[in-house]
Formats: sequence, structure tokens, C-alpha cells
Amino acid sequence: MLFVQKRFTCSLLPEISNLESVLSTQKSLKMDEKNELIYTLMQPTRRKMLLLLLKSKEAYYIKEIADKVDASPRNTSFHLSKLAAEELVDWEFKPIESESGRAGKYYSINPKFIAKLTNLLEIKI
Repeated sequence: MLFVQKRFTCSLLPEISNLESVLSTQKSLKMDEKNELIYTLMQPTRRKMLLLLLKSKEAYYIKEIADKVDASPRNTSFHLSKLAAEELVDWEFKPIESESGRAGKYYSINPKFIAKLTNLLEIKI
């Protein structure tokens, strides 16, 4: 974990000069949680997925998300699992519309996502 934190704060975000001071003022998220959240959000495919889900009022099946973000279903599933572990997305089993008799995970934005993001960025709403 220390290697990830060091790599994350030092080499992957050199353009944010006050990152350490911003992160040090957060009280409701621990430093490890903040680093993990930022590390999760740094991945471009995950950001595309989050933006897709934020813009939509409906939940999407993995294959639909994969098609819209131009990724394989396997890669999409990996990233969605990470987003779900960070409580940024929710999922539920529903029948797959295109495949009769089958059910799958449909993903949507977790309401905690906005709260975590505003807390991380110190935005007062």
C-alpha cells in the first residue's frame, strides 16, 4: 500500500502541487481511503464508466457499458468490481433484456459517490 501511495502522490500527479495539503485537511476519510479513492478514479476507463452512469438515469448491463466505453466485457467487469468495492457504483440482478431467461448485473451510480467526491475535494454543497 505504501508503494501505491508514494507512486500515486509523487509521480502520477505532479501537476497538482497542493495535493498533499488538500488531502491532509480531510477529516472524514482516512489517508489510505483518500489515496485508494484517487487511485481508483485515476484510471481513464473507470472515469468513462462513471461519467456514463452519472449522465444516465438508468442502470446498464456490463455488455452495454463495455460497448459505450469501448472496452472488453471482461475488462469492464474488472473495473466495475473495483468501482463497486469503493462504493462508487451499485449493482442489482435483473433480467437481461437482449437475452431471454438470463439475469445479469446492472450498474448505476451509488449515491455515496457524490458525497465521497465532495468530501475528497472539500466542496461545500
